[in-house]
Amino acid sequence: MELDVLHVGGKSDQCRALAAATNRRLRSRGLGDHAVVVSDGPMALSHEVLDAVVTAAWALGAMPGTLSKMERAKEVPVGVARMIRNPGLRTDEQKQRGRKRIARMKADGTTRGGGTKPAFITAAQLGLSFQNVFGAKGVVFRGAGHYTAGRRVPNATELAKEMRTDHAFHKGKGWGGLSYEAMIADDGTIGFGNPVSRKSAAVMATNTGLVNICCPGTTGDRMTAAQKASVRWLMDNWHTAAVPSVHRLPKPARELGWNGHRFYPGQSTDCPGVMIEDYREIWK
Repeated sequence: MELDVLHVGGKSDQCRALAAATNRRLRSRGLGDHAVVVSDGPMALSHEVLDAVVTAAWALGAMPGTLSKMERAKEVPVGVARMIRNPGLRTDEQKQRGRKRIARMKADGTTRGGGTKPAFITAAQLGLSFQNVFGAKGVVFRGAGHYTAGRRVPNATELAKEMRTDHAFHKGKGWGGLSYEAMIADDGTIGFGNPVSRKSAAVMATNTGLVNICCPGTTGDRMTAAQKASVRWLMDNWHTAAVPSVHRLPKPARELGWNGHRFYPGQSTDCPGVMIEDYREIWK
């Protein structure tokens, strides 16, 4: 974080304003006061305190656009540093928009400031049916990133076609249906496929406790900016009420161990090709 933002024991008006707003929220939850709300090194706050800091910053009118190191690393939401440096530049109207934004995020179940909720299509909407060929998935603890080794999929219409095609292909192999829990089109549309409770066949001998993200494409393809944004959104919100219950993770996706398909033991594939660099950028 830049030097002119909040730091341990900061005494500026900006620090006091955010600390006061944070502590009001902590007291309302019975958690008491915390003198340190943001550090200029890596965040070392409990989830409860960080959540209160973030909520306070949004309510005070944080606006998207600042690109500090910590914001890029998603240690604080985009806009927080700018709000702290320049609180006087926030008009009453902007502060009200900030309050409305956090209210909307609470209502739809999203948990972070970075990113807009993507468009969805679901297996039910496409009429896809599944068989439990391999039994229950078990406790979810890991994830895999994939490509399809096929064509790019530009939008929701083409994503629906791809999901139906892959569903039929996977069923024909005796796998009971589409193996990917989420597929993402070039425009960022998310297609929720395999139900989270069903064990699929996405990674040979490694499907217990596994969930899968697939960005259609092949060797040499990279994710679009919209695909990256939707993968990030899933990492931050897949476990929330923003996702239909049959496709909702039981825990935050960032708590899982993630890897590319080919990096699991015993795999003979190049999947997900150079997209692994995009996945790893998001997973880190």
